Amino acid sequence: MAFHNETWGGEKFFQLLARLSVNAHEHRDMIELQYFCLMLGFQGRYRVVDNGGAQRETLMRRLHKLLHETGGGYALPLSPEWRAADRTSVRRVRRGLPLWAWLLFVSVSGSASFAAFLLATTAHADRVYSAIDTLHLPELNTHASDAPPSNRLRQALNADLQSGLLALREEADRSVIAMRGDGLFNSGSASANPAYLPVLAHLAGVLNRVDGDIVITGHTDNQPIRDRRFESNLALSQARADAVRQWLLTAGLEAGRNVAVTGRGDEEPVATNQTADGRAQNRRVEIVLFPLSADRQGISQATDK
Repeated sequence: MAFHNETWGGEKFFQLLARLSVNAHEHRDMIELQYFCLMLGFQGRYRVVDNGGAQRETLMRRLHKLLHETGGGYALPLSPEWRAADRTSVRRVRRGLPLWAWLLFVSVSGSASFAAFLLATTAHADRVYSAIDTLHLPELNTHASDAPPSNRLRQALNADLQSGLLALREEADRSVIAMRGDGLFNSGSASANPAYLPVLAHLAGVLNRVDGDIVITGHTDNQPIRDRRFESNLALSQARADAVRQWLLTAGLEAGRNVAVTGRGDEEPVATNQTADGRAQNRRVEIVLFPLSADRQGISQATDK
């Protein structure tokens, strides 16, 4: 109505089509365009007249025939030898695969996917744990006023210190006994070297003669670990610290002692990780002894009585 000033919508479309069909060879392109309009759903007057759908289909068949007669035939097939797939044979092949073949395929696919996922996550594990380790919490120095430990500890461990199996470092509020990881453990392992067991037994007896809290800390170098038992250097250092605690208890360390265990991975090196010797020094387990002050020792003795 807005464009053609008429209410009989689409009538001119069919009037034009009728005039063009008189000379179809000359106006074939326009007739083909109108045919495609009908194919795409244009209805015009056939939408409202009785039996319009059937009349429109009849018109479309006539146009199709007219275009065929004036256009030189239909398009050739893509391949003269083309044949549709035999659905029966496809179903037969699908049924022919045994159940175990499908199960094997699923198992192999699942294993491959899991392996790819494991490799992707393992590659980032060390970096993630290192980032977590950098989140230092403030340490509570509960023994700042304590006196340094007596020379009894150094005298009692003198033989092991001279042999290099142990190292002793005394600080203002603590004594640090270090064991080189290369001698104590095999590479990438938390299992003890039998040669160190007598040293641990002797150390347990010495610690029993000195009152105080004990913290066992495991350390590693910065070389990535490639052992399925330990997902990172942090996990390896924790496992080694746990193992030393268990060996000391087995060797006779008093069960009632306050013994804490922690792993620090490669976060606290004592030497450079750029050389083999420096990395060997960083692979260690430290036993830190915080001796009781005189007041705390008196309270402890009174409690024991």
